[in-house]
Amino acid sequence: MPARCFLALTPDAETLAPLRAAQAAFVDGAPSWSGEKWVRSELQHVTVRFIGPVPDADCDALLGDLTDALAGSGPVRLWPAGVRAVPSPRRATMLWATMEGDLDEAETIHSLVDDVLSRRLGLAPETRPFTPHLTLVRARSPRPVPEAALDAARATLAFAGKERVAFASVPSLTLFASTLGRAGPVYEIVGEVPLSR
Repeated sequence: MPARCFLALTPDAETLAPLRAAQAAFVDGAPSWSGEKWVRSELQHVTVRFIGPVPDADCDALLGDLTDALAGSGPVRLWPAGVRAVPSPRRATMLWATMEGDLDEAETIHSLVDDVLSRRLGLAPETRPFTPHLTLVRARSPRPVPEAALDAARATLAFAGKERVAFASVPSLTLFASTLGRAGPVYEIVGEVPLSR
């Protein structure tokens, strides 16, 4: 098993489609960012919890424990709603797409996952607040972000939200294994945990 495992919610391609237009609007306003490390659409996800190494022998038991713990959780409706420079517009190392939708449900899932990982793998609960987001780009070094470019990306997502009648639900929590290659990370699906009441 590759060393880097994580659990994530993965919105469908239709829900993520407006991000491409938002990214284009941002780069139009900040062309120097075009050469940074943009996350490919097929790799975008909302990380619920980083885990680290999980022995092959423990994967089935971990997925079983998560299935039991999340049996009362329903599908989660999430969609991108804004763009944020992290940690700040003056010295950004990343751009995030912030999420709207069933944020309370996502927070509950995060807490239940923390409990399972503590019991099964002995991991300490996370101390940072859970902030559902999609990473759009990682900068090679901290750099300023033009506010006008952020505003253009946000406006694009806001317009997309008005045009959408409904947003697809995320029906499962996915356990991924990540291997870093020369072309970037490669994600392998280890298993799925259904989210359905």
